[in-house]
This record gives sequence, C-alpha cells and structure tokens, in this order.
Amino acid sequence: MRQRATWQKFKTFGSFCLIMLLLPYIVTVFVHGKDFEALGNKDKVFINVRKPKAGSSLAQMESISDTVEANSEENRAGIWNGLSDQEKETQIVQVPWEEYFVGIMGREVPVNAEMEFLKAQAVLLRTKLYQELDAQEPAATQPADAPENTGQQPAAAPENTGQQPADAPENTGQQPADAPENTGQHPAAAPENTGQQPADASGNTTQQPADAPGNASQQPTDTPASGPSEKKVLDEEYLTREELEKKAGSSEVESYYNNLLQAMRDTENQVLLYQDDYAFLPFHQSSNGTTRSAQEVMGTDAYPYLAARECPLDKDADDEMLITSFDYKDVQAKCRSFLVAVAEDQANKTYQFSDFEIISHDSAGYVQEMRIGETVCTGDQFRDAMSLASSAFSIKDTNGKLQVTTTGKGHGLGLSQWTAQQMAKSGKNYEEILQFFFEGTTLTDGGPVKEKIE
Repeated sequence: MRQRATWQKFKTFGSFCLIMLLLPYIVTVFVHGKDFEALGNKDKVFINVRKPKAGSSLAQMESISDTVEANSEENRAGIWNGLSDQEKETQIVQVPWEEYFVGIMGREVPVNAEMEFLKAQAVLLRTKLYQELDAQEPAATQPADAPENTGQQPAAAPENTGQQPADAPENTGQQPADAPENTGQHPAAAPENTGQQPADASGNTTQQPADAPGNASQQPTDTPASGPSEKKVLDEEYLTREELEKKAGSSEVESYYNNLLQAMRDTENQVLLYQDDYAFLPFHQSSNGTTRSAQEVMGTDAYPYLAARECPLDKDADDEMLITSFDYKDVQAKCRSFLVAVAEDQANKTYQFSDFEIISHDSAGYVQEMRIGETVCTGDQFRDAMSLASSAFSIKDTNGKLQVTTTGKGHGLGLSQWTAQQMAKSGKNYEEILQFFFEGTTLTDGGPVKEKIE
C-alpha cells in the first residue's frame, strides 16, 4: 500500500513538472494564436522577389529557363515579346534572405562542391545582388504619386541595372562540369546542350534540412520586423527547399543545404570591388583551357581584371568536347534573325558547307567572327542561335550536315567553375581562387544586407 502511495506521489510530481515546462508554450499559443509561427521570423531579413504568377505563361517560361532553347538571350526575348500583358503578370513575394541566397546558389553549384569553391561563388553572388539593390531607388526618394512597379519585367530577365554591361554575357553562371546532376543555371549567353531536367522543376517532397528556415518561401502572415521596402526587388531565380531536395536527393539535401548556408555565413557581407565600385564577375562551367579577355570579348578596357587565365585542368572536365550535327536548312532557320537581307532567289536557297567560314579567333581560341552566306556574325551569335555549349568550336561537313565540335561549356569569361573546384580540392582558399580569376579586385565588407534594403 505504501509503495502504491509513493508511486502516486511520483506521478503527481512528474505531471506538475511537465505542466510547468509546457506552460510558457501554452500561454504563448493562447495569446498569439495563429500568429505564433510568425514570431520565429521576427529577426529574419526578408527580401522582395519578383516571381511569375502561378499559371501564367511567364511562369511556364520560368519553368523552362534552364533548357537550351529558352536560355538564349534572343529566344528568351522572343518568348517575352510574344506574351500578352496578362500573360506577363508577376507578383512580388517576400522570401527570407538566407533562403533566397542559398536557393540561388543551389542553381549554380553541384551537390559535391568543395567548401572553398562554394565560398568563392557566394562572394560572386553577393556582389551581384548588392549591386542590384544599391542601383535601385530607395523608397523614400519615390514621389508619393509614383505609379506602382507592377512587375511587367520577366523574373528570368532582370533589368540591366549597371553591374553587367549590355553586351556582356549574363552573370548567372553554370553548374561545374563535375556535378553529379547538372541542374545549375546556365548563362543566357552560354546555353548548354545538356538535355537535362530544368533546375527549377518542382518536387513534392517532405524532408527538410535540420537547420533550414521554416516553410517560408513566401512571407508569413505577419509582416517581418526587418522587412524590405516596397521598391527594392530582386529577380534572380532560386530553388526552393523542395527543389533542392529534388536535385540533391533526400539523403544528401541536409548536408548540401548546410554547406551552402555555411559558405554564405563564412563570407558574410563580403563583396569584390574594383576601384571602389562593384566588380563585374561573370563565371562559366569550363573553358577550352584558357579563359577569355574582356577586352577582346567586349571591346572595352573597363574590366582589366577579366584577363585571360590558363586553365589546363578544364581540358579534363566532364563533356569538355561535344560534337553536334545540324541540317543546313535548320542552321539557316535558326540564324535567320541576324542574317542580312538577300535577293529573293538567294533567300530560298538552302545553305551548304561552302556558305560557312570561320574568319577569326580570339587569343583564347574562341571564334570571334564567322561568315554565314553573306553575313559576318560573331561566334557568340552563332553559339546562341544554335544552342552550342561554347563559342570555342570548329566546323566541317559530315554526310551532308554541318558538324560542330565545341570545347568547354559557357561563354569563357571570368571564373571557370571546373578549375575553381579543382583549386579548392588542392588546398587553395576562396580568396586565392578569387584573386586568380579577378586579379586586381579587392575583397571587402559590403555591409549587412538589411542596410541595402532599407
């Protein structure tokens, strides 16, 4: 009997302790109700992100943004111009800054990326995003009756805000060639013939990384205390947690997410400057063995830090050399947008190999100029039109078709991701990687992002 009474007292004491432990939680839920979830977000920094409205043609355009055809600048512009105003509708959502940053990184780097390589990529990305934020008018300077920014510009085609020259390859980069799943974002100027699934294909998954932010791809019910101004909006596409899991797999997504987050936090606030201005920092998947000079590619001396760099390790990159054959009539059709007008009898003529000639190469071996019929175009124009992996290519006639052999993947300007990954494997740190590809730039503290959005 005494033993039963003792056991009863023990149970009563245990229940009392449990109630005391849970009491703060119960009171908080009772007071805040459904807004309790938002309390965890009060200290987070949120960023405005422009996205296509669900179901719009623009959303479909974004969903294929990593395919070869859509990723050409001209093809994307053609798709955009063909949409009606209603189809171009976008919405602005608020996304936690860390979740957004990690999501963009997830489009650009492989699951097995080295940490020092990830840190270098984080600095490139932050520099680009900070430049875009700084280039936007703060809300306080907007006239009271200024029309609202309705988001008619496509999310996948951000406005040229100043960091990137109008004729420069898009600074969005590609996934390194040694990635097990090549689902990273490709530069608009360097579409890649990989035929792989778009990186932003959504997946219906449930596993969440241990330290991933809450399920907050969009803003919670409560407006965050550190929310951004209405006018500062970013357009970069990013992977949600579900899409990261689809890319990495359920067994790898936690470590992948944590590595991306660590690279972001270990380089917190760091950006690259050149003469006190944000540096222009393009990158590509792999070169043909030498990166290109901005002076040769863009015809300007404004970016002396974008000089040719020997990258012999790129010659060992996955799928470094690709061979593709095209029907001459298909080449003619795809290049029609920049071919010069000719007489009607010539316009109906199907091209043959004698109508194609490579005229010149730059010092890195990329095609500078070529002739198609009576038109002289750049190698980059031909690459974009034909969705080639690189503008380092050769041509020959094979069985009545135009055979194009490319070397490297991407526009070849700036950082080669393959070489950067190999440098990290050999023990180089991210600062050494950045100085190798962008010699003369300065790594500096750009300040917290919260200051950029206020």
